Amino acid sequence: DRMGLWQCKLRYRTQEEVLEVARRYQKEGIKIDQIVIDFFHWTVQGDWKFDEKYWPDPKAMVDELHSMGIKVIVSVWPSVDRKSENFWPMLDRGLLIKTERGALQTYDFQGDCVEIDVFNPETRKYVWEVCKKNYYDFGIDAFWLDNSEPDFGVYDFDHYRYIDGPALSCSNIYPQLYSRVFYDGMKAEGEENIVNLLRCAWAGSQKYGNVVWSGDVPLAYPQTLYFSRKLYRHAKGPILEDDFPRSGGRCRAATKRGICRRRRLGEFRQAPLPSCRFASSHLPQGDGFRGGGKVSGIAQRRPLGGAGTA
Repeated sequence: DRMGLWQCKLRYRTQEEVLEVARRYQKEGIKIDQIVIDFFHWTVQGDWKFDEKYWPDPKAMVDELHSMGIKVIVSVWPSVDRKSENFWPMLDRGLLIKTERGALQTYDFQGDCVEIDVFNPETRKYVWEVCKKNYYDFGIDAFWLDNSEPDFGVYDFDHYRYIDGPALSCSNIYPQLYSRVFYDGMKAEGEENIVNLLRCAWAGSQKYGNVVWSGDVPLAYPQTLYFSRKLYRHAKGPILEDDFPRSGGRCRAATKRGICRRRRLGEFRQAPLPSCRFASSHLPQGDGFRGGGKVSGIAQRRPLGGAGTA
């Protein structure tokens, strides 16, 4: 019940939008196993909670989705904005990545952020306690642990330091430890079949319930061919996923062809994850996301076969 169709798009802006999509799937008789609530459903990065303005009753939303047989995944990032209610408590306790020189900043997308130091067991405990209260206790079933490399604003690895040492010496294992924030927490709650989504992995990640996808992929045939080859190469390892399309809403015919191509590829996957990604001018607008415009209508049409883009 977790490894079928995972429904996703960038992004569901409100609680009602998620429910409308799920209700339409049910009306059309199309089975989806999980629905993904992507980034910026939160207030600011690092608060790790739904924005009440747009998500007034997450528990009721999750209960209704569960009644349809749909499990719920939410996106969690490891970045903590200085505006977050968790920034200063985490900074004071040494739970964030440190910099060797200059300003304390590791990430600057949509905010002035520092990422969590998952090498520190106290960090992992702190983040899980917040996410348990604000997500898991509402019935959220799984977590999309995005930016799990972590995604630095500038990739100067000699500039960053974890509690275990400089990033140059140990940063590759970051995604594995990041996944353990949630795997260990869910395990302690009695969960047995834990499945979380990451875009990066390292040795040992397979032990921690990781489904791995490739990150954002351009809508072009060479990239599709490349990732289809990787799919077969990694068939016995972590599951490879991708996002589509990055077309900016232009070239609609090419976009449709690309979506159909990705859907066919999705038939060979244990967990097809269709995710519509559009250029910044077509991103939905919300209080926590600085972007304009609206999502192209192609993301709202009825899905075909084993993948959907609703």
